[in-house]
Amino acid sequence: MIRRLFGIGFAGFGAWQLWQAYKAIDIYVSRGADLNKTIMEPEFLLPGAGHGLILLGGLLIALATPFGGVITALGVALVTAFAAIIMAMGADSSLWLTKMVSSAGLIFALFLVFRLSRKN
Repeated sequence: MIRRLFGIGFAGFGAWQLWQAYKAIDIYVSRGADLNKTIMEPEFLLPGAGHGLILLGGLLIALATPFGGVITALGVALVTAFAAIIMAMGADSSLWLTKMVSSAGLIFALFLVFRLSRKN
């Protein structure tokens, strides 16, 4: 049961982050940017794919199906790698600090999911 609650939490986090990305893309497009170019930019593509995988994996964890944790782990790895890349490039901490803090929380929650039995 607790594992399923973690799955719902992962799915909610992934959906919320995808919604935030949609709003950012909408702002860019409303200012005249090309939608196809904007979607393929790494600052939208990497976290977008990661949060999509977190959403999918969270739903699979909530449904107690196999590989939900692995798919969520891939999403968390993409999001964490993106934050680490931004940090390594020397960007301002306001761009990467919240991503790193949320990544640490996701990694901890993912550790708990892997420790909990799927049968509970």
